[in-house]
Amino acid sequence: MVIASLGIRQALGRLDDDTRSSLAIFCTARNFGLALFIAILNHVQQQVILTLVAYVILGAFAGVLYS
Repeated sequence: MVIASLGIRQALGRLDDDTRSSLAIFCTARNFGLALFIAILNHVQQQVILTLVAYVILGAFAGVLYS
């Protein structure tokens, strides 16, 4: 999901390289926030917290490599 988010945002971003990379990294962070919001609404945050933490770690690592 992290790599797909970075790739999609890179492909659909503007031609400016600085803007494109910052928007791609923001796109990965937005997905985490949306997943956490859905988990809280459905009262299952304890069941998915490990997956979300792994996503954040992988997203941070991929974002550093990407930028």
